[in-house]
Amino acid sequence: MTGFDIELAGQTLNVGCRYRLTAAYLDPFRVGEYRKEEENAPAIFASDSDIERFKMINRVTELNRGEQPRAHAEWFFETQALHEQIARELVTRGVLLVHGSAVVTGGRAYLFIAPTRTGKSTHTRLWLELLGSDAYIVNDDKQLLYPTDSGVLTYASPWGVVPKPDPDHAPVAAIVLLSRGSTDVIRPAERSKMLPALMKASLRGKDAAETTAILDLQDKVLSSVKLYELQCTPTPHAAEVAIEALTKDS
Repeated sequence: MTGFDIELAGQTLNVGCRYRLTAAYLDPFRVGEYRKEEENAPAIFASDSDIERFKMINRVTELNRGEQPRAHAEWFFETQALHEQIARELVTRGVLLVHGSAVVTGGRAYLFIAPTRTGKSTHTRLWLELLGSDAYIVNDDKQLLYPTDSGVLTYASPWGVVPKPDPDHAPVAAIVLLSRGSTDVIRPAERSKMLPALMKASLRGKDAAETTAILDLQDKVLSSVKLYELQCTPTPHAAEVAIEALTKDS
């Protein structure tokens, strides 16, 4: 097993990987050198049972979607197991992993959350088409939210298809709950509606203590940023409407 340190949301984590492709996946966030972990196991690593559990989770998920189970490589399941363990460790350090796409412009981040396949990444890519070099995506799938006394920072994570940006973090100006519609309309969102959406987009606690910690982080996040709902089409006009409302209000 190869061990090394990674830095996520300003936190240093010691991880171990069996497979070269898993290590390559995490490499943009690596700090320090690779090393062989022969006597002392890394703090975070995927056991045989972890990998088998994620094989079963993937099989059930694909069957529930009406898809034929696919033959994934072993490193894929190791990556999933490490993803979960890293997310749980970060909760203990005050960092919340959230499923969403965050775009930055003017030094401020705008985080879009919604169920899978609603079009979060499509929408943030439209911001890039309109704003060009004045905008960039922190991550198009998983954000690391770090509430501080002065606001919430969103950090890049290894889980997404966009490269790690530089800088890899920005203060969050707003969280937007995105839904598909026939028109493009944005309005302030009620906290009572945003909380369930953020809970669905966040890690789920494995026990009462972790659940309480996650709920506390969600409360800090929602108390520190502006909240919106965006009903939109998958068109540049939707991005124009969102950009005008969000950047003007922040």
